[in-house]
Amino acid sequence: MRSATADDIPAVRALERRAGEPFRSVGLSAIADDELGPDLRRIRDVEQAAGLDVSPRVAMRRTV
Repeated sequence: MRSATADDIPAVRALERRAGEPFRSVGLSAIADDELGPDLRRIRDVEQAAGLDVSPRVAMRRTV
């Protein structure tokens, strides 16, 4: 087993609570809502359609 490299995957993306300081401390940065890709946008749309409040969540990215 070996560690992933930029050749394997260019970035890690996640949806997290806005209080994501632990995530920022390891190099993740927030992605603006208007910069979400189609997969993360679809997750947000499904959550909103289910009545979930997405405002306390933020998409984050870390280039690897």
